[in-house]
Amino acid sequence: MTSFEFALHPVGPTVLAGPVFWAADDTAAALRFYRDFVQDAPDELGTVVRLGTIPPLSVVPEELHWRPAVAINACYTGPVEEGESVLRPLREHGTPLLDLVSPKRYVAHQSGLDSTVLHGWHYYWKSTDLPELSDDLIEVLVDHAFSTKSPRSYAVLFHLGGAVSRVPGDATAYASRNAPHNININGVWRPDEDFAESETTWARALPNSNSDRTAASTRTNPCANGCRFAIVVFFDTPSMLVCSNMFSFPSKRLARRRRLEHCIGRICGIQPEGETNVQRKYPVPEGQ
Repeated sequence: MTSFEFALHPVGPTVLAGPVFWAADDTAAALRFYRDFVQDAPDELGTVVRLGTIPPLSVVPEELHWRPAVAINACYTGPVEEGESVLRPLREHGTPLLDLVSPKRYVAHQSGLDSTVLHGWHYYWKSTDLPELSDDLIEVLVDHAFSTKSPRSYAVLFHLGGAVSRVPGDATAYASRNAPHNININGVWRPDEDFAESETTWARALPNSNSDRTAASTRTNPCANGCRFAIVVFFDTPSMLVCSNMFSFPSKRLARRRRLEHCIGRICGIQPEGETNVQRKYPVPEGQ
């Protein structure tokens, strides 16, 4: 078996954190601002952009529930006073619909959206690395993100860099450390909702795009420093199919890669190279 060892770092307990929301019509302007805002962001600042509808949380005014919007969710782990200065340009950009940035316990911020991804709902997720946010790429993201049928579906854009980018690409089983961003396209619907086809189609569209404008470096493509093990996440019915695409394996680690490949392959029904008659534990949707 392959094991993972995590190095934990003290955070908080109080951080300056929360999302700022703008109307969907302001998404392109917000992303252009964001492109410059994170260019020289300190390591203490983490940000995630969410493109979708505003979830009906208790802290959100009812008139904004389910309204299409872009949110930049920030967390500053240094002193709160420093964070106020760092986040001021973000909070003052444009005309926000809602600003929920405030000092709070880190664990409260980390679990703030748990109610929007409940156990038992259906999920279809895709992920890919993205280059810098050019105007053309921003246009693609805006056009794609708000074309969902389910109001629960969303896309999240993670800003990378920082300490992650300062680790050599061949030092661990996780590569693509030079990627500026990663995007998750998350189709979400409840079991009683008929959105399976529309949301899986929507989630597949951007990562599978061959558009020169996206220039997306998908994790399923071969890389220069090793092999890729593809993982997809698919929740359908109460069963869960889990595969991945996050790891790269330099040649010296191929033996361990094979063991991991066989282990996950038998769960997902993926046939490891050199084997036949691997039985699927869960069905994989057509086009996966």
